[in-house]
Amino acid sequence: MGENIALLYMSAYFAQPAPEGSKNRFLRTQTNEAAVSALWKDPASRPDKIVALCSDTVRTKPTVPAADGSGNKVPTLEYFRDEFLKQLGVQPEQLVAVSVPDSMEEADQTRAISAVLEQVAENDNLYIDLSGGMRDTAMLLVAVARYLRDIRDVTAHVLYTELVEGKPLLVRDSDKLYDLFDLISATDEFFATGRTGRLSGYLRVSAVSSP
Repeated sequence: MGENIALLYMSAYFAQPAPEGSKNRFLRTQTNEAAVSALWKDPASRPDKIVALCSDTVRTKPTVPAADGSGNKVPTLEYFRDEFLKQLGVQPEQLVAVSVPDSMEEADQTRAISAVLEQVAENDNLYIDLSGGMRDTAMLLVAVARYLRDIRDVTAHVLYTELVEGKPLLVRDSDKLYDLFDLISATDEFFATGRTGRLSGYLRVSAVSSP
């Protein structure tokens, strides 16, 4: 039985103080907090390790008021590790920060993928949070998951936090959308070779009834 690994791109957090008298310290939460909190609440999905792609801004730019009330600011990574994760009960060593530039070129993406692969072992369970990062980040994280599934038999689950103005953050399960990649690859195999094994397998486990 492998470990539970949470994989995310950490969003830069430009925190705004909450109104006086509020029970919260900030007006809004950091983007990745909802998904990580949801995983941590369920013993079955509780991460043994959190692998976070962290940009230069996330690692170095002070954007979050320090918890000590000094008036100083700290970078998002420091806030996420020392304040948010501490409140959950996550140990600092459980967070693995993978350094990436603010804007990733193809070579940067390749290096990021290699760094993530080093943190995931055979038969691990991978939980991907698609809430943070650039618009191409989701493709990068899903590509990593597909590779790990085929090479190391890693099981992947996909989460996304829905932001609705004036409402609590809602964590969506996007596994069904992720599973469509199985349908696409099975269809490719069918048209290329005429074989139906993978397609039949997909239809059995997905409960698709359409002819």
